[in-house]
Amino acid sequence: MEYVYPAIFFPDDDCIGVYFYDAENWLTFGRTFKEAIANAEDVLAFALWSAEQDNEVIPPATPLKNIRLKKNQSVMMIHASTKNYNEKISNSDNAAAV
Repeated sequence: MEYVYPAIFFPDDDCIGVYFYDAENWLTFGRTFKEAIANAEDVLAFALWSAEQDNEVIPPATPLKNIRLKKNQSVMMIHASTKNYNEKISNSDNAAAV
């Protein structure tokens, strides 16, 4: 499945923190904005893949127009493919078995 969710970026000590508006327990960080985005993509893909595997209800993504940011926060839509994530972990499992 393909998903797009709003991620909230915020300064946090020496890094950039990230959490997903629709599930605040989906969180990560990066030393740079580029790293924070990459880590957000990984966290989102894992969280959604895991929810699919466990047949959990996946919350709908909140439209950007409904998001209220706090001071020093920014929002960006993050894409995740659980199909690609499944292939990625399958390939790393196969590589580890060799």
